Amino acid sequence: MRSRNFLISILLAVAFCGNTYAQRSQHSNETGWLLEVTFLKGAPPAYERVRWPESQTPGDWFGRFGKVAGWQLPAGAQPIRAVRIVPHLQGETVAVKVSVMRGEKFMDAEETVATYDLPENEKVTIELLKGFGVEPFEIRAFRSAPLLANPPASINKTISVEIVGIEPVASDMPEYKLTLRNLSQKTIDALRVEIVAGQRAVSSGMPQGLDGKPLMLAGETVQVRLLMRVTADRAGDAYAPVVPLQQQVVIKSVIFADGTTEGITERDMESGAGFQSVKFGRRIELQRALPLFAAALEPAATSSGGVKAFRLQLEALDVGISEAELGELQQRFPTRESRVLKPPVELGIHLMRKEMLDQLIRFESKPDEKDFRSWLIDARERYSRWLARLEAVDASQP
Repeated sequence: MRSRNFLISILLAVAFCGNTYAQRSQHSNETGWLLEVTFLKGAPPAYERVRWPESQTPGDWFGRFGKVAGWQLPAGAQPIRAVRIVPHLQGETVAVKVSVMRGEKFMDAEETVATYDLPENEKVTIELLKGFGVEPFEIRAFRSAPLLANPPASINKTISVEIVGIEPVASDMPEYKLTLRNLSQKTIDALRVEIVAGQRAVSSGMPQGLDGKPLMLAGETVQVRLLMRVTADRAGDAYAPVVPLQQQVVIKSVIFADGTTEGITERDMESGAGFQSVKFGRRIELQRALPLFAAALEPAATSSGGVKAFRLQLEALDVGISEAELGELQQRFPTRESRVLKPPVELGIHLMRKEMLDQLIRFESKPDEKDFRSWLIDARERYSRWLARLEAVDASQP
């Protein structure tokens, strides 16, 4: 049970990195629209930012939902772990895609439930979710003035990182930019950051570098974005989004590139080993996948294979970890049992596989922008650099 809970913790942290805490320098976050999602009967709704059409943000996942009484999962079907909702602004309406996420261990499979084109303030009940054993959600798109939050207090429980400053970001959701400096002589891979409201941590994440890069070199200053907590307040028969007062940003711990950590709890120590195990899994998957890119660029493969054949080859790669691979990782973390290290390695393999397949599917959806050979060349170069970074770090480990 402990290994599974640890895996879920790491998965949530990685998900936050790609969502709330990732470093971003892209289109303005402000469309002026929000989506209200009532995901559980009797519970207040949640609020999701409506993105611009070109945004590649994967939307929000809702792991809490009501289940239809008496509904049985069809034989052979994977269990439903979450409902995913992706809203994009389309002129004066909001296009919403609703899907369910399935999987035995990970949410590998996504199945579209319905799509909607929502006029302003029209509430829609997603009745089709009943066919998947999920009690219907309700959604409503509306224009919203920017939600403002009082400047959050910052608490730093580390000595290797300095909080240089925190300032608001122009956005429709309460968002702040946190400037941090690495005071240590070591490279930092990731941080554990929490948003605390009252006495309770309401979100947690791991800002980290992209494509195998570190977050901060020694002495380097970086900026990360943080979304504050938004809740729902009843106003008559409806709800309205509000920002709780007195929120805090807490820098909990540091994960260094050499595998060591600086933190205050045993969980933080586990996070360091878990994070490095995820990176180790990514390295394994890249080593397995890159030969497929090279083979697909051969003249004979280009004429006889194509996108579909290449995707099937990626999907067919082994997703397990060998005893030799696990033994290599255990040499780095001798005090950690294999049952603790193995799940995050498998997660790293899964996340790397999913990243490559998502990029391939994105190419397939816009085939006129680039031919397949050009996509293969660019992708192989990117993933080769990614692997080189991971291997260089691993080679420096004791």
